[in-house]
Amino acid sequence: MNAARVHLLSAHVPVCAVGFGLLLWLAGVVRASVDFRRAAFLLFLLAGLLGGLAYGTGRPAWRALENRTGWNARAVRQHEEVAVLALASTSGLGLAALAALFWQRKAARLPRGLSGLLLGLALVSGVALGWTSALGGRVSHPEIVLPGR
Repeated sequence: MNAARVHLLSAHVPVCAVGFGLLLWLAGVVRASVDFRRAAFLLFLLAGLLGGLAYGTGRPAWRALENRTGWNARAVRQHEEVAVLALASTSGLGLAALAALFWQRKAARLPRGLSGLLLGLALVSGVALGWTSALGGRVSHPEIVLPGR
């Protein structure tokens, strides 16, 4: 398995983990379930860990494309620039989720500040990951690029 394949596999998990984590957290709030919220925090932690792996395999994946034809160098640069934001927000989300998991071992309720931080980071991470994924799809998927872009 080469770096490009590892990059593609690891890049999709954080996007899904943040999305499903937000849904689980919402379900946990609606049903007043600590277990749902704990599962959401575990998904956020997974997103933070695999976001780092996806970012770390990005440059080797780019090198694997260099000798091929039909890929968009401009899209690679844009993808890489936005990936920094996705990495920062997802890493912060993972750390905040880890703090929330430790906090919940002692108390069922999280402090408002930590809850707000988690929600804000999850939303920012979701947007940044979605944007990064959309740009990554333009690197070598001509079938999804709109004409003139």
